[in-house]
Amino acid sequence: MNITFINRMIGIVLGGGENFDINIAKALKERGHNIKFVAGTRYKTEKNENHLCNFETNYIKSLYLRGISYKVKPSNYLKKIVSAGSLELDLWLFENKALRHLKNDEWTDIYQICGLPRLGSNLTKKTVIRWPGPPSKRKLEFMLNNDVNIANGDAFRFIRHNLLPSVQKVNIGVDTEKFYPAKRRRTKEVSFLFVGRIMPIKNLKFMFEGFIIAKKLNPYIRLNIVGVGDKKEVKRLKQISKDVKEITFLGEKKGEELIKEYQRNDVFIITSNYDNYPNVIFEAMASGLPVIATNVGGIPSQVINNKTGFLIELNNIEELKNKILLLAESFEKRLEMSLASREKVQLEHSWQKSALDLEKIYMKII
Repeated sequence: MNITFINRMIGIVLGGGENFDINIAKALKERGHNIKFVAGTRYKTEKNENHLCNFETNYIKSLYLRGISYKVKPSNYLKKIVSAGSLELDLWLFENKALRHLKNDEWTDIYQICGLPRLGSNLTKKTVIRWPGPPSKRKLEFMLNNDVNIANGDAFRFIRHNLLPSVQKVNIGVDTEKFYPAKRRRTKEVSFLFVGRIMPIKNLKFMFEGFIIAKKLNPYIRLNIVGVGDKKEVKRLKQISKDVKEITFLGEKKGEELIKEYQRNDVFIITSNYDNYPNVIFEAMASGLPVIATNVGGIPSQVINNKTGFLIELNNIEELKNKILLLAESFEKRLEMSLASREKVQLEHSWQKSALDLEKIYMKII
């Protein structure tokens, strides 16, 4: 089959939806399918990232307005309009350019589209829309005009119960040969790791507050922050942690550098206000890390409480502090959860299985 992936953000920043598209495309290519990408990028971008170097890629340049919706907190009616309006305009500009680019496309059999049902409904070939997060109910009209909608995690649950019972599940995978555990040793110093975009929704302030309290009781713990993101949020977090030398901002890590960070740390921690189904959790589990995570979104379907890690109540600092201290002080518990984490992803989550599931969906509609 000839499959064209369309992703508005993939030439700008890599999030969960972008990582899914790249990895599932690689797995589909290994299964003999032909893959192309239509990738959104900033209007003034001179150089694009090389994470699509294995695929023929057409970059669509348009004004990047989504950043406005991230920065404007919808605290009143006017700000809600600005936030939602900037996002919709951003998508509309990209979709119209993409439509013009694809107008005479005779190569594609199936368009695999990340969260753009309006675009899909205007294309003449078969379309599969993947939802990296729960859509708004006003998207339903466009969702119905596509051949298949797929999702996983909390997005799948929300769509099935509230919008479209016919939505199909295709899980994300993890490369367990790329992400693998280092040998764990009993040491006094225990390192906790966060990997992800630094944004208000990731709720790192809560993480820092719980960690700082725990550190007063155990001076041998460390917290490493991997990622970049909202400049104001980074500045705010650095101000909170300015007197805590045990909290380290490591910046963005990719490839081997990222793999090494998973291997040199002992516990993964993520305290989001909301997350649909973060791939970093599976990367951490494949690397043999127990996970401390907030009990929100699709995370409870990833982390088995008391087995592969701990699920904690959102913004419950006392509970967060206690779980940090428990894992910091028990090598045996960390090792037990490490083995269980690795086993879970090996048995249940591979990109090859996800590609096979998606291929079966394609075969039904082609």
